[in-house]
Amino acid sequence: ESIEGLYNAVAPNPVSNRALILQLAKSRGKFYLPVYVPAFVLKWVLGEMSIEVLKSATVSSSKILGAGFTFSYPRIADAVENLLKTG
Repeated sequence: ESIEGLYNAVAPNPVSNRALILQLAKSRGKFYLPVYVPAFVLKWVLGEMSIEVLKSATVSSSKILGAGFTFSYPRIADAVENLLKTG
């Protein structure tokens, strides 16, 4: 069976960058202390590029799931574990 059209390349259970970093630290058995960087500091350091760092988008994988696609690692913990095992 073939599918056509545009599909979002996103996992079914999206997480924030903070959640990803914390999961990586937990999976590696490391202690990680998250440091909050205020937006104005990023704007000062990165200039216009800060827009890319600070923006957010809400997208859905419902279309690809509806087409029958199955994710090998739908949860971040499973994906990180696999990456660390093979990496």
